[in-house]
Amino acid sequence: FEGLAVVNVTGYYKDVYDQTEQFGFLDKNVYGVDPFGRVSNLPFSSYFCGDYGDARGVEISLKTLFSQYFVVNLNYTFSKSTRGTATPRQVYIDENGNVTYNWYVEASDRLPTENSFSRPHILRINFFVQYPDYWKIPLLSPLFRNSDLNLLYRYVSGQAFTFLEPDDPPDLLDNHRFPARQTWDLKFNKYFQIGSHGFTLYTKITNLFNQKNIKTWGHPYPYDGGAMEKFVKTGEPTLIDADGYNISYMIYYPPRSIYLGLRYNFR
Repeated sequence: FEGLAVVNVTGYYKDVYDQTEQFGFLDKNVYGVDPFGRVSNLPFSSYFCGDYGDARGVEISLKTLFSQYFVVNLNYTFSKSTRGTATPRQVYIDENGNVTYNWYVEASDRLPTENSFSRPHILRINFFVQYPDYWKIPLLSPLFRNSDLNLLYRYVSGQAFTFLEPDDPPDLLDNHRFPARQTWDLKFNKYFQIGSHGFTLYTKITNLFNQKNIKTWGHPYPYDGGAMEKFVKTGEPTLIDADGYNISYMIYYPPRSIYLGLRYNFR
């Protein structure tokens, strides 16, 4: 849109196959003959090919063009990344070389589910403001001339997880999700030039409004079997582990942080 904005729209789909991934503890093992020719039940841990998945989505980006002093960059993505299991859980090989496969019994162990890094909705909006050279405002111009400010808003969907009630079907997957993560970040730059020496004084503030974004419902070690159910029913994470220690620092994403810096350039 000439003189106003530029917009890009991209759709994508990627079929993923022959993944190598190991699910669960002591999962996907080969039980067979040891190097000395004796029959052994010793498992040889192995990553198997044959697991599958896909990544699909659409991305929309927009950048304004109507002003060099005020620019908005917007990027939105709707996507999902999944994986499933197509290979046997275990393989048994006897002394004659006969192979027996132990397949996953539960459908939920084979059906596609979201990867841990899958986030369906990701929105980023960046606001860039530069103090215009032609503004001649007493008090403000001497203070903000040769300066700019960036303000970044991010919205990221929470990770999906499965929690089954007694009446839920056993093949129900990804029926719950953590709350979305929302943050504002700010950076302010002030430029100085003294002869051939350039200086940039800046401040950067992450999580500007100090929002408490949840990333987990509780800590599994020592295991707390009721932490997930409590989170699903009440929305409250478990902040004290089974040994009585405060683990709130592991429950939330980082709080507000303030950085100050000075950059020097020599021409």
